[in-house]
Amino acid sequence: VMDCETGVLVYVGKAMGYFKERPRGLRDRIFKEHLKPRARGSTLRRYVAAELGIPVFSDQSNHDTVDGTHEVHISRFLSDRALFTFARFPWASVPDAEKTARRELKPKWNPR
Repeated sequence: VMDCETGVLVYVGKAMGYFKERPRGLRDRIFKEHLKPRARGSTLRRYVAAELGIPVFSDQSNHDTVDGTHEVHISRFLSDRALFTFARFPWASVPDAEKTARRELKPKWNPR
């Protein structure tokens, strides 16, 4: 994900696992997790919250989340400023490709 206002690469992610007996794609993950107003299920949304100064806290189940009133601000940031790009790799090489991208590109929000 790139911040299109600053041109800074902010996040590199992957989609692994299966969804209804088929490999899960990154587009599926973006639309079903990152673009839904639910920071609890999206590390990307929690990074956006931190960028915007929105407090992240642990809920009663010990999952990191934000107060629901802030979800609209996170969604607006993603709508206005996030540019999602995709790279396709053979399924078995996805974890290594993500590690290499994080190491080489040093996205702002990914842990090293």
